[in-house]
Amino acid sequence: MYGNLVVTIEKTKQRIDARKYINLKRQLFMKKLIMLWLFTIISIVGLAQNTTKHLRYMGIPINGTITQFQAKLIAKGCVHDKLTSNSLGVGCRAFKGHFIDNKVSIFVYYDESTKIVYRVKTLIANISESIVDQKYNQIKNMLLQKYGMTYSRYGEQTGKESFSILVEGNELNPNMDLTSLPLSVNGFKGNIDLFIAMDETFLSYPFNYNLHIDYYDAINNEKHQNRGLEDL
Repeated sequence: MYGNLVVTIEKTKQRIDARKYINLKRQLFMKKLIMLWLFTIISIVGLAQNTTKHLRYMGIPINGTITQFQAKLIAKGCVHDKLTSNSLGVGCRAFKGHFIDNKVSIFVYYDESTKIVYRVKTLIANISESIVDQKYNQIKNMLLQKYGMTYSRYGEQTGKESFSILVEGNELNPNMDLTSLPLSVNGFKGNIDLFIAMDETFLSYPFNYNLHIDYYDAINNEKHQNRGLEDL
């Protein structure tokens, strides 16, 4: 009788231990599942924040390595201009493509050490003075429409009006100081410069005007500039 009771008690303890073990495994599984979910959410948010910090060119964040950026440009229909790239050397890579319905040359500048892209220049080349003025005003007005005129300014280059605009980030620095603080610290994604240049050799006259649209990403351009200062 007592023997059967002992056996019954042992079996009951085993069942309880088994249940505890199963419950423990379930708890551990749920903890792992929650941790994985949190990690995924944090990664997605971090990636989104990293992307929104950077100025965009043709919808592409000016960030990542030159290889990554090149792949995104090609996906947009651009073609790598190998001949021009070879003549430019390390630090800049050339492409052919379309920008606002114009055939353009695209020059992507990247840091020679990190290979991170920091600047993209678009060139509409070999057009007449009347056409370059028309395209300048068209693109300037489009930039003002998209980014507003609060942080825009006008200048002059080669006898023609030039234009520059700062692109705001998600949150501007309340203690903004554009004279001493970097653009990224002030809360800007970067700046876009628009200007006209003339081929002074006149070999292609009257189609000797070029329109430059220059995109500088604040964070990566500052890193590139600082890396250069380290060599001094």
